[in-house]
Amino acid sequence: MQFSFTLNLQKGIVESDDTKFYLATELNKSDLVDLSPENLFPDSSFYESFLQHFRESKSERIYFYNYLYTKDRKRIRVKGTASLTDSGYRFVCQRTKPKDATLTEFEKKNSLLCAINKSAELFLGEENWEKSIGKTLDYLASAGDLFSIYLWRSYPSSNGKFRIKLKASNKTAQKVKSEREVNNPNSELMNQLLKGKSIVNQKHILTDGHKSEIIIPIKIEEALWGFIQITDMNQRVWNSDELHAFESYAKILTSAIRQYSLHKKLSEEKKKVDLITKSTQSIFYSMPCGQKEFDYISPFHYLLTNEEDEKQSLEKLKSIWQSTASKGYAPSKAEQVFKVDTKKGIKYIQKKSYTWTNSKNETGELGVLQDVTKQ
Repeated sequence: MQFSFTLNLQKGIVESDDTKFYLATELNKSDLVDLSPENLFPDSSFYESFLQHFRESKSERIYFYNYLYTKDRKRIRVKGTASLTDSGYRFVCQRTKPKDATLTEFEKKNSLLCAINKSAELFLGEENWEKSIGKTLDYLASAGDLFSIYLWRSYPSSNGKFRIKLKASNKTAQKVKSEREVNNPNSELMNQLLKGKSIVNQKHILTDGHKSEIIIPIKIEEALWGFIQITDMNQRVWNSDELHAFESYAKILTSAIRQYSLHKKLSEEKKKVDLITKSTQSIFYSMPCGQKEFDYISPFHYLLTNEEDEKQSLEKLKSIWQSTASKGYAPSKAEQVFKVDTKKGIKYIQKKSYTWTNSKNETGELGVLQDVTKQ
């Protein structure tokens, strides 16, 4: 059965006067009032590639092969032609049988791997994973032909149950209650999540009308941080490639969350150190094994050297470190006092340090420098 519809780019909606379109999609005319292209095409990247294809082909008509959503969010595979109109694009298409199953599975696996690689690149490029999470879920949903993906954060509740809060979802996901309490938190299913095991098509922890789901735990420091929920409104048998891909994504996300958490802790500690430094004129530093440059030195180091130029101040402190560096190869503590000639006269600086040696007999050091002139 052949049917047609139009993407009105000016209004950002789908339009059709073809009764066969409504038969194929089970939609009503009233459903089209606010029907955006995203709610008709499951593949969110289709429009970009479609428009690019149109521009590159320099043709008034191109052939396409894709999925459409029906009213109850089932997918139907269609093929046909698209042509340029005054307001957008007109599609003439018909339902078609799936491609060769082997080829389809290969394409899906490759698409999922590409989505995971793109997600990893995004997370690496952002300090805060929350800035990238939405896009990565869209990548995964599009590549895996998925209905909805949710990222839930779990919190212990005062009554011993788990409360979960929605952190993110793909942009075409079904709307769900953003915060809720998990029933029966001591169930076998919750115990599986606490042990770091994925749940596939079992009795649902969350009931939102879906018929198939995968739940993958996110564990940080042995605690259940939350979980990823992947759902489908249709009965679906998840294959091992899909499960492996989703779990790989979860590992990448876990790493991004852990990295950001560590970064926040280090930033907070650095602020504390900087505050102590400014108030006590104590300079904290670290020198990695086998290196001759400071890995970290707290700000306000110029307070000890009276050098306004940061480079000169660092050079002076480095020369102090080199002249007092431990020559031994065993872990040791040291405390020394030395003179520094500054523009405002002689200063006495105390150095307290701890040195250690790695397997290559390279020495590293942690220490603090403090002005003890008045003492």
